[in-house]
Amino acid sequence: MSAKKSSLEDKKQKMLEVFLESSSFFTLKELEKLCSKKGIPQMLIKSILQSLVDDDLVCSDKIGSSNFYWAFPSEGLQSRERKLNKLIDDKQEVEGKLAEMKEQLAKERLRQPSDEVVNEINSMLELVSRKDKSVNSLEGELKKEEHNDPDVLNRLALEVQGLKDQANKTTDDLFSIISWIRDKNPKAMESLVGVPFVFLECPHLKLKKPSWVCMPSPMFMFAVVSVAYFLFVAGIVYDVIVEPPSIGQTTDPHTGHSKPVAFMPYRINGQYIMEGLAASFLFTMGGFGFIVLDKSNGTNLNKLSRTLLIFTGASLVLISFFLSRVFIGMKLPGYMS
Repeated sequence: MSAKKSSLEDKKQKMLEVFLESSSFFTLKELEKLCSKKGIPQMLIKSILQSLVDDDLVCSDKIGSSNFYWAFPSEGLQSRERKLNKLIDDKQEVEGKLAEMKEQLAKERLRQPSDEVVNEINSMLELVSRKDKSVNSLEGELKKEEHNDPDVLNRLALEVQGLKDQANKTTDDLFSIISWIRDKNPKAMESLVGVPFVFLECPHLKLKKPSWVCMPSPMFMFAVVSVAYFLFVAGIVYDVIVEPPSIGQTTDPHTGHSKPVAFMPYRINGQYIMEGLAASFLFTMGGFGFIVLDKSNGTNLNKLSRTLLIFTGASLVLISFFLSRVFIGMKLPGYMS
């Protein structure tokens, strides 16, 4: 491989000597004749000539339909000087970039944070992560409570009022039609109302009361009414249909942990089971207070008994009243302020 390369270099040097010895212009055909005399194979002349042109050792130009080639001693020197100058410029540019990169590297090392700063950044990132989780939890609760949005409630109230007005208008129209029929032809109205009774007849039943059925005592009826009042005011129908939990839970905005809550805030038409029982207990206690106050008006009471009944009844009424205000403040924060 080295011998072949050396032979090729010798051929290039011989062709270059042809140009330098004559200092004239040549065409490709003229070069083939002259180089053949120098011992260069004719098949290699064109490729060797092209390599000299590529190396800037021989100049070429097209004049008319012919290509002319020439080379002067100064051309090679100037070409090498241009290459040398270009290499020097490239070296200086690379050295400048290297110095700039070293300077940037030194600045970046100075900017590298200390361990305390890194620990503080990590703690802040953890805090941000906890806050993001808290925000996501609050957004989930907010979506659950969208139906309690004041705008939604106002829109529903307007829709209900519109339906109510429409129902009242329909009822008025119906009664107007009935009044008009009754005024125009009363017998026709009676006939229209009596149509069902033409086909229906009330059965004649003879029922006998069992001997064990007796009139309940007043205190029994009082107990039944009191228990029924307590259960219905506590919302037993709502609890059976909706099946709410006994107590709720919410997320503490400061710690991010869940904590129990007894009241369902901002929900007039919703409650927890314990919330309904507590409110019903207060209402029942207030009712008993009024009953005790009524009993204090009895004629067969001495002064001490009357005073104790008045004090007990008034205490029950006042306690239930003020505790109900506290419950309302917990149910609707800011409503009583």
